[in-house]
Amino acid sequence: MERFINSGLKKKWIKNYIFTIVIICIFIQGFYMFFLKDYYYDWAKENVSNRLIAYTNFYNKYLDDNLIMNKGLAKKIVEDFEYKDKLLIEVLDTDGNIIDSSMIVNEDTKLDTKDYIDALNGKLGIYKGRKKTTNEKIIAASSPIYFENQIIGVVRYSTSLRNIDSFLIKKYAQSFAILLLLLSLSFFMSMIFIKTIIKSLKEMSLKAQKMAKGDFDQKIEIKSNDELSQLASTLNHMASQIKENQKLKNEFISSITHDIKTPLTAIIGWTELLVMQENISKQDLNSQVITIQNETLRLKKLVEELLDFSKFEIDKISLNKDNTNLKLLIEESINIFMPRIKKYNIDFSSELDENIDLDIDKNRIKQVLINLIDNSLKYSSKDSKIKIGLKRSDSKIILSIKDNGIGICQEDIKRVKEKFYVVDKSKGGSGLGLSISEKIMQLHNGQLQIKSEFQKGTEVILIFPSKTLA
Repeated sequence: MERFINSGLKKKWIKNYIFTIVIICIFIQGFYMFFLKDYYYDWAKENVSNRLIAYTNFYNKYLDDNLIMNKGLAKKIVEDFEYKDKLLIEVLDTDGNIIDSSMIVNEDTKLDTKDYIDALNGKLGIYKGRKKTTNEKIIAASSPIYFENQIIGVVRYSTSLRNIDSFLIKKYAQSFAILLLLLSLSFFMSMIFIKTIIKSLKEMSLKAQKMAKGDFDQKIEIKSNDELSQLASTLNHMASQIKENQKLKNEFISSITHDIKTPLTAIIGWTELLVMQENISKQDLNSQVITIQNETLRLKKLVEELLDFSKFEIDKISLNKDNTNLKLLIEESINIFMPRIKKYNIDFSSELDENIDLDIDKNRIKQVLINLIDNSLKYSSKDSKIKIGLKRSDSKIILSIKDNGIGICQEDIKRVKEKFYVVDKSKGGSGLGLSISEKIMQLHNGQLQIKSEFQKGTEVILIFPSKTLA
């Protein structure tokens, strides 16, 4: 694992990092180049257009004696232009002939570019492309010259993009150098960061290996508040939970072994006694058989709880719902415990609504009731009181079982529904009864709530939603 972290993981991270950074840099550089080029080309276009508009507006305003664009007028327009050293000015007639220019041109040259055509149509024309005679990149603008609302010629300004392109190349080179420097610094800092992460992962890996071998006392030191620290916290929590579950498992195995061994020992002992006795009265025989029967039922209950728990754990339990009168179901459950109730002189009372029918699994809810009544009797002393209530409340059905037994302390009440958890080990039990009961209530979309005060008593409340009504 350590070797994997040192080699495979590191190489993969570096490869992915470099690829990601390069892609980002290419995108940033490309965007910068596009933006810079677009900005300076637009600036050149704006510069040429503004000067041309101002110059042609002047001539359109004061031109009053020329019906056609002739050599004299064209020459005057060129000579009056003050930016001849920066911009090329050309004066054309309406046939595309260059009448005069600030530079020597071929007399046979005729212009037919888009900017010139737009100017003949009375618009300001803009052209960005290459000059036919020199193949040089230029930006040009053309504007019409009017006489008595009639276009008699076109004035065209143009400038080479050579200087701008040279300037842009320098800027591109500078930005690329800066980007390369930043990339190098970023790579260096990232290697330090990756090294720190790998060091933390190596530590986690070593601790995790020890945890895998059963040493759950290992704790990973949390040094920050990032994702790795959250992972370390999760591993620490997992180790604590596994350790706690192992403790519960060991306690459960010890408890269930004792609980199973006790009835088995009693059954074996009483059966051996029956075999050894030659002359036994019917009364003694009945007493011994009843004892064997009770211990067998006790053993059967433990086995059923274990089987039920395993089914609930793998979600293999299913409900067979039917229309059931809850009052009758409660009375059936109480009758099972009547011998114990009478034996210990329990004041057992009930207040049950007779008209509540529910669409429930009768046997599973009965299992819950039997478990809860058994717990109340188990943790109640002689001559104590137990009361069962059943009523409707706000479109819900509330079933409560209240006793004044020994109660449950606050530390235990938070865990009493956990699997394998037993409050008083001297009372026996698998620690699965309440856990299974809560699962059954959840399958019925209901709730199991426990209220208790130590040495004052316990109340268990079953809540069935209105949609469970038949």
